[in-house]
Amino acid sequence: FEGDCVSQLVRVISDENDPIFAVDPLQYNWKGDNIIHYKGVFAGIKSVKGIFSEMFLPLPSLMKTYMPCQEVTEVPWGCAGSLMVKRDMFEELGGFDETFFTDFEDTDLCWRAWLRGWRTLFVPQAKLYHRWGATTDQKMCKIRRDLTRRLPKLIFQRLVSQQKNYQRFVLKVLDPLSIILIFSVKLVAVFVYPFRGKAVISVAILKAFFLMMEKETVKAVKN
Repeated sequence: FEGDCVSQLVRVISDENDPIFAVDPLQYNWKGDNIIHYKGVFAGIKSVKGIFSEMFLPLPSLMKTYMPCQEVTEVPWGCAGSLMVKRDMFEELGGFDETFFTDFEDTDLCWRAWLRGWRTLFVPQAKLYHRWGATTDQKMCKIRRDLTRRLPKLIFQRLVSQQKNYQRFVLKVLDPLSIILIFSVKLVAVFVYPFRGKAVISVAILKAFFLMMEKETVKAVKN
């Protein structure tokens, strides 16, 4: 943490006249030479290709290009790796949805808070350093040492988890047109990845889709 990171977050979240649920700081990598997490505002379209695309195939907001915010800014969700939340609101929401295991659980949490009128704010003045993937790296090292044969399976399972939870969240919150556009992009990606030597991602996308369509998962999305 930077010396004033926590105080900057507390300063914003403690406003009693504002229904703030969570505050999210700026994250640097462990060396401090690269920003790895920020919230942004729409950067705008700067090319003929971008103008053409926006006219005939407008991208959903989740897939547009953004630039970093410089001031405290309202955002739809924050990063659970560094999120400060109000405990009473967190408990009233029932905490994290455990069906969003390891991926998009923070997105879903902040979205449910937003539906109640509870805001999430990005605070760029609050800065910390995040050793991203440290927990996973430790697990990977153990597997490499003791259970080498399980490593490919673990990586694949993580890919499936990421894809499934992303697809679930898209279905849960976006309008029908945006859903169609995003799933169309995913379908194209299924055919493109093998030509880039990443066929495993195509398989993960397809498996995630069929898992998502299972009865219990569909029920969870509706709830």
